[in-house]
Order: sequence, then structure tokens, then C-alpha cells
Amino acid sequence: MKSGKNLSIGIICILLLAIVSGCGSSGIDEADNIEKVSSSDFDVNIDETENTSLEQIEKVCNLVKNFFDTTQEYPINTDIYNAEMDKEYKVAFLEYIFNKEPMTYYVYRGDEAVPHDTFRYTFVDDIGINSLIVKKDFIRAVVSSRDFWYWYLDYDGDGLPEFIVDAGGISNPYVYKYNPDKKCVSLYFAGDSHNWHFLNSQTLYCNCKDNLILSRYNTDGNEIINIKFIVKEIQNAPKYWIRYYNQENADNIIEESVYVDEENWNELKALFYETLYAAPSLTFEEVFGDFADPYINIEEWDW
Repeated sequence: MKSGKNLSIGIICILLLAIVSGCGSSGIDEADNIEKVSSSDFDVNIDETENTSLEQIEKVCNLVKNFFDTTQEYPINTDIYNAEMDKEYKVAFLEYIFNKEPMTYYVYRGDEAVPHDTFRYTFVDDIGINSLIVKKDFIRAVVSSRDFWYWYLDYDGDGLPEFIVDAGGISNPYVYKYNPDKKCVSLYFAGDSHNWHFLNSQTLYCNCKDNLILSRYNTDGNEIINIKFIVKEIQNAPKYWIRYYNQENADNIIEESVYVDEENWNELKALFYETLYAAPSLTFEEVFGDFADPYINIEEWDW
């Protein structure tokens, strides 16, 4: 909308929130439990006088190596997931991403407010980026931005795909699941904060400079393994500390921490990067292909 010579324009957006009930193809199934990753950080208490034996170091290093050896991408079971299901699943995810609700904005001409009815995408609430309220900005960010990373893989080991969104440090990583019986997309799993990122099936990581946290979760969304790599400056020299915590078996919880030398540290960090690149992210187009055309080939707002 073009402004005239003497036109003073102010825009106020009033959101008319639509209440989504039931479980359509673009709704969240509120009956499903949504697990939130318990928060972890790098602010840990480390015993600077801790002495660790070569046996302890070897034990922890082997535990960490086993973690990486068992970090994998579950393959989608093509015996049950066919082309017809592929279309159904992807269209359902697209309906969820591009779900709309009414919105009114006002253009002021002098003292007169002229209302304009339009819509917004509710997905911005999920990913916590309300600055993408304008249609063209939303599509540009979700479809084309390098800040958005996507995966379409079996996250929980049931043979069927989940849609994973990681907004590259802008918002939390999210895992979405489609229920073909209810014809509904639901939020299956959410990372604790924007510092966390998707690593591979049931595994997230948090990386801050030389420090690293790895977390693995069960199918209920509960953390079962937590590994911390922490560098501390002690007496003007870097000290490399690793903490391993495993509660897969509640009757046999494993908790170990050791200092390691730089060689062991670099070897284990190298395994992390190998794992990181083993499941590369996809672009929006690579995930949805031609199914996305009806959703993204639309006219932009004129303001």
C-alpha cells in the first residue's frame, strides 16, 4: 500500500487468536505428552585437585567412544512407509507449518484507523520467532534461510519419519510427529533452549567454544545419558575434564569424571564431529519437494 504525500501511516497489529480444537491435519494433539529436555549447562563444580588413574581415564574414554558408536540415524522402514504415505505425511507437516489464524492491522490516515484483515502463521509461536509475522518474511526464513536446519528421519526408532526443525541457535530444536490415525501433527520433543542442537536420532548437543554437552533420550523424552566436556584454566594451563552420566538402568547408574590429556580430548572431540556430519541437515526443498509448491508460491503482502 503506497502512502500519499501528506499521509502519516502507523501500523498496529491486533492478533485475533483462533482457538484450534480437535485434531485436524494442522493441529497439535494436546492429548500427547510433550516432554521438555531438562536443562544442563557448563557451570559445573570441578575438583581441581582430582587425581585420576590411567584405568579411570581408559574407562571413561571407552564409555564415551561407545556413546558415539551407538549414536545412529534410524532408517525409515520402506516396507511400511510407501509413496502414498510419504505424500500424506509431508502434506500434514506442511499444513502444520503453514497453519493460519486471522489478524487485523490498522493503517492510520490522520485520526482515522482503516482496518485490514489478513492472517499470520501460527508456526512462529512454536519456534519463538514472532518477528516473522509478515508473510514474505516467514516464507523467506522458513523456506530459504540458512538459519533453519531440517531433518526428515526416524527419530524414535519406530520405522516412520519425524520432521525435525533446528533454527540454528535462534530457537529450540523441535521434533514433530504425525499420527496417521488421528490425522494430526503433534510436538513430540523439544530442546531446552536455543543453545541445543540436533545431533542424531534421540541425541542433542550443546556446544560453547571448547566446551560440549551431549544428551541422549529415551522414547519418552527422558534424558538417559549426559556427557560433559569442559575446559578449565587451572594455574594458567588448560585442564580437560570429562563427566559421564548414564541412567539407562536405574539399578546401575554410572557416573564417572576424569581429567584427560589433550591427545585423548582431541580424539574424543573428533568423534563428535564425525557423528555431527553423519546426519547432515536438509533444505526445505529437499524435505518437501514439489509438495510445498501450493504453500510457498503465493502473493506477498504489499506493505
